[in-house]
Amino acid sequence: MSSFGNNRSDDEATKVIYHKTARDEQKTVILPERAGQAKVGIDDIQHGVNVAGDGATVFTPVVPGVTQADPSFDPVVGWVVIIDGPGRGNFRSVRYGQNAIGRGENLRVAIDYGDQRISREAHAFLIYDDVKRMFFIRDNGKSNIVRLNGEMVLSPAELRDRDRITIGQTTLLFVALCDAGFDWLTGDAPNPA
Repeated sequence: MSSFGNNRSDDEATKVIYHKTARDEQKTVILPERAGQAKVGIDDIQHGVNVAGDGATVFTPVVPGVTQADPSFDPVVGWVVIIDGPGRGNFRSVRYGQNAIGRGENLRVAIDYGDQRISREAHAFLIYDDVKRMFFIRDNGKSNIVRLNGEMVLSPAELRDRDRITIGQTTLLFVALCDAGFDWLTGDAPNPA
């Protein structure tokens, strides 16, 4: 069952259009509307597209006067690299919206290299907010604690380039691509360092 809605208070400048599935909510990508856009109605939403044949669905708002990108466009906004523990040297892509981290092969950031202390279900979520152009991490309440730079993640915490995320015996190094200087949806050019 799908449902659409707006998440907006009167003083917020953004609105989120979302698609909720009963089966696998963490596989739905949510792309917020940019501040200052015209109000979006149900007829203005691009149809959801299964971008990788994996059940993930992407819904994006239609922006009047702007040519829409290919609906299968789901670019990388960063990476996590396993720097310690099982799977050392491997990496996974991070994309727009919420990225579930866990051992399940159906998760966006699947890290199943033998660390049984990481849940098969979503153990944590790595989130990219393209409106603020910031990354966040949040624990999903599993028995093994998620740590950010050695500190417990008790509530959503800002994630910065080169931060370390530890779950079980596995340590991930976060590498950001998108930031204040670059985002795929705005067409900004990447700023080489």
